[in-house]
Amino acid sequence: AINLLKVEGILLANSEPAPMPRDGDIKVNTSANLQVQLSSVILAGVQEIGDAMAAFLPTDTEEQIAIKVIPEETSNVTAGDLTLTVVVRSLDSVKAMGVNMMPDYQAQDRWAYPRIEIAGLGEPGFMGQNWADPDTKLASTARYQSAVCYQPPEQESIFDRIVVLMVEWPSNPVMYASGSLIGSTANVTMGYTVELRSCGETIDIGATPGVTGKLKMTFRLEPDTVRDRRWGYNSLIPYRVSWWEDIPGIGTSEDRIRRWTTLGCLTAWQNSQEDVVKASCDRLPSPGSGSVFAIELVPRPPFTMEPPPVQNSHFHNLASYFFFLFFLRVWYLWLTAHRGDVKFFPSEQDLIKILFIPAEFKWNEKVRR
Repeated sequence: AINLLKVEGILLANSEPAPMPRDGDIKVNTSANLQVQLSSVILAGVQEIGDAMAAFLPTDTEEQIAIKVIPEETSNVTAGDLTLTVVVRSLDSVKAMGVNMMPDYQAQDRWAYPRIEIAGLGEPGFMGQNWADPDTKLASTARYQSAVCYQPPEQESIFDRIVVLMVEWPSNPVMYASGSLIGSTANVTMGYTVELRSCGETIDIGATPGVTGKLKMTFRLEPDTVRDRRWGYNSLIPYRVSWWEDIPGIGTSEDRIRRWTTLGCLTAWQNSQEDVVKASCDRLPSPGSGSVFAIELVPRPPFTMEPPPVQNSHFHNLASYFFFLFFLRVWYLWLTAHRGDVKFFPSEQDLIKILFIPAEFKWNEKVRR
C-alpha cells in the first residue's frame, strides 16, 4: 500500500492547471483533458488503496500510511505529506452513534485529518436510499447493486462494513480547475478527503429536509495562513469551508459542473481562536467528485482610501466672513457708545466740587470751634 501511495504522490506532484487550447469560441471536451484525467486517476487510486487496506482491517481499527510529496522546483504543487487514514466501523455503530474522529491536538505539524463528527445516520433503508440525496438516489442504488465486496457474498454485503476514508492532501488534488479550461477562481488550501465507503463504493450521504449539522468538522490552519490574514477583513470572515463538486450538467447543458461550493455548509470562525475554522454541513460531497473538503481563502474586501481634505486658503471662506462681520459689529458698538454718552466721565469742575468742597466744609467747622 505504501508503494502504491508513493505512485499517487508522484502523480500528484505532476499536476498542473489545465489551460484552454487556444483563445476564441471553441468547444472543448473538458473530461478528455490530460490534467482532468490525471486528477480523476489520483482521486480514484487513493480510494482504491484505502479500500484494499480496509479489507484486511477488523472493525473499529484505524490504520494510517503517509509519504512525502516532493515536486520539482518549477511545479505548482506544494511539498508536504500525503497521508491516508482508514477506519472500519460496523453498520450498527454508524446507525446509532455515527462517526467521531479526533486528531492529535498536541501535534505540531498539520493534522492528518480534521476533527470529524458525523451524527448517527439511522436505518439506511433499501440500498441506502434513506441516507442518499434525493437527486442522486437512483444512481447510487445502481452503484450499490453492482458493488463487489472483498469477502464472499455470504460473508459480506453492502453496508455491513462502513469504511471511513480520510486523506490529507499536500496540495490541491483538483489543481486543473485553476487553469483557464475551468476557470475556478477559488483560492483553496488544506484539502482533505472525507467520505464513507462500503464494498469499494462511495456511500451517498445527502441532505435531509429539516436536518442540519449532519457533518461537523474542525480544521487547524497553518501559522503562515493565519499571519497573512490578520488584517484587511474588518468584520468579514477570512475563511470558508468548501467542497469540490463535479456533477453532470443541469438541463440541456452538456458541460459538467466543476466548482468549489459551500452548498449546505456553514463556516464558523472567531478572532479568539484565529487558527481554528469550524464547519457544519448537512451533507457529504456528491459521489464521484472525490469527497474533497478544503479551506477557501476569502479575498480581502476593497479598501477605499479617501484623500485628506484640501486646505482652504482663499479669502472667500466662512471663517473670513465671520471675523469680518464680528469686528464690524464691535466697531459699530464702540462708535455708538462713544457718540452717545459724552458725559460719561465727570468734568474738572465736577471733580473739584466732589473732592474739595467737603474738605473745605470740614476745615471751616474746625476753625469755627
